[in-house]
Amino acid sequence: MLIFTAAGFVVLGFSVVLMMVESLVSQVLSAVKALQNNSLTEGVARAQQPSSVKG
Repeated sequence: MLIFTAAGFVVLGFSVVLMMVESLVSQVLSAVKALQNNSLTEGVARAQQPSSVKG
């Protein structure tokens, strides 16, 4: 019976760790997407500035 209880605790701990990792990954992905959007908008603005100056 001790083996079963230990396995149950291991499964519970593993599920909790998975939930924490999943939330962290989602937060990191959202931050990366925001950074990519900011860099893309900055890149477009920088690309448009020289063309307007040349024109």
